[in-house]
Amino acid sequence: MKEKEYEQVVNITKINDDTQYWFFRAGTGARYLTDFYINNYIGIANDGFTLKYLKKIKAEVIENNKNIKENIYNKQKEMLKNAIIEKNKKVLIKHDISDKEIEFLLELNDSEIDSEVNKILQNKKIKNKIQVQYQELINLELEQKYKSIFFNKMKKIKEDDKKLIYKDEKEKQSLTDEEMTSIKRSSSIQAVKSLDFINNMKVGDILLIPEKRTNGFHIGYIDSDIFEDTIEHREIGSEYITSDFNKKRKIHWIKRIDLKDLPDKLYWIKTAHKAIFNIDENAKSINTIISNLYLYKGEIHSILNIKTNDSITSDEWLEFQQAIKSITKEDNKYINQKQKVQSPGIIELFTNWNYSLPLITSSIILTSLVAGKINGIKIGKAKFNVKLTGLLRKEGLLGHVIYKENRLKTQIKNTKLENELESIKNKKGNQEEKNITVEDKIKTLSKNEKDSVENISHKMNITSDGIGNKYSEKNQKDN
Repeated sequence: MKEKEYEQVVNITKINDDTQYWFFRAGTGARYLTDFYINNYIGIANDGFTLKYLKKIKAEVIENNKNIKENIYNKQKEMLKNAIIEKNKKVLIKHDISDKEIEFLLELNDSEIDSEVNKILQNKKIKNKIQVQYQELINLELEQKYKSIFFNKMKKIKEDDKKLIYKDEKEKQSLTDEEMTSIKRSSSIQAVKSLDFINNMKVGDILLIPEKRTNGFHIGYIDSDIFEDTIEHREIGSEYITSDFNKKRKIHWIKRIDLKDLPDKLYWIKTAHKAIFNIDENAKSINTIISNLYLYKGEIHSILNIKTNDSITSDEWLEFQQAIKSITKEDNKYINQKQKVQSPGIIELFTNWNYSLPLITSSIILTSLVAGKINGIKIGKAKFNVKLTGLLRKEGLLGHVIYKENRLKTQIKNTKLENELESIKNKKGNQEEKNITVEDKIKTLSKNEKDSVENISHKMNITSDGIGNKYSEKNQKDN
């Protein structure tokens, strides 16, 4: 009897390159965590200023510094011109200019330099650097403004309090040095907290919110701009503490993880004291929690979970490496690895997007061949489609890239990813030329290779199970 053909979709999460990562406390002792989780939002305590007023402060800072970007551009232009005239290769190399282009630039005569420098400054990387420098200067001045207005407000409140308490003793109404220092410290903390929440966070940023005593973390992404409207607090049959925060953002929850699932590099946040702070330097570690297969900054990452509790011997490590090589063949040189295996642990495979199919294929085989099935579907006649979707709900239909029997096709659902997907489609990559399906790839394995792959998959108990518990879409209440 002819075996029935199936189609299996392998989802790849696309995490935007400009995603920021934040640690966020739900009040002292996670007081408002249940409220935040049930009603899909986060907020900060009333800081005494309306959102309209704080946005006006930002607009004024931008207006007062409207020439900064032009000044940065002109400085960059002057620096590059001088570097070419003085034949200073070090400066040109710092601007990501290739050796071949540097040779060309150093041969220019004075009349040609200006137009070539203008072309260099249109380079996307250099334009981004100029934008980053501009944003850093704006943020620095905005932070000083916030600190100033928050200090003045807290100082006035304290002065008014003392006037009431000591209304007949004027000599006691003045603030002491200790009180001034305390006000300065408190106002600075509050100012930076509000600045991060209002201006520095953005839609799509990832949040890690600790539970009481940091027993676990709730992970979500920001799903709205900041707002001051009231929200409906859902009834769940039992009482929970609700916040009266006036500045809020909607959150789409992804999953909950236990403390033990937190990457080692992030363990320090367990003892962190600030209410909000940026953890971008830990982006790659956090991504491994979010998805077992994801695209980030041009690289595809696959997370293999090693479930065995036994020690892994050197021979077994060698067998694992040989298994990868036997599956990927000559493409093995493009597959990189990171390991955090303490039985249990993880192995992270990653490569440039152009070589994503060998990585995906090896991940599927290593995690599923031993069982003879993938999510209940037999491998033998399965066609594997790879679907690329945005992390955000609003990007869920942005587009997807499909490898069907290794022939690249794209379907565009929204123009936001059109250029990216088109560039992927047009790349004549390794995977498109090979024209090998997962079924064909398994057939290329000799009996000994196949037995070896099955053997090491058993020994290490390799799975593609995700970390933590995902939240149901049904629970994402839209406030």
